[in-house]
Amino acid sequence: MRGVAGDRADAYDPGPGHRWWTAAEPAATTDLLLPAGAPELIATLPANGPPDRPVMVDG
Repeated sequence: MRGVAGDRADAYDPGPGHRWWTAAEPAATTDLLLPAGAPELIATLPANGPPDRPVMVDG
């Protein structure tokens, strides 16, 4: 996801039919995202960075 793994959408081309998301887009989408709670977890990454330990998720 753009904004999480990198700041530039052109840093990696995911290929046709795929695109980078901004950090805000997962929380705003009506698409089903898995795992459950992914938008909330993603939203914390820019400010907090990755967690020190793996995060257990459902779904």
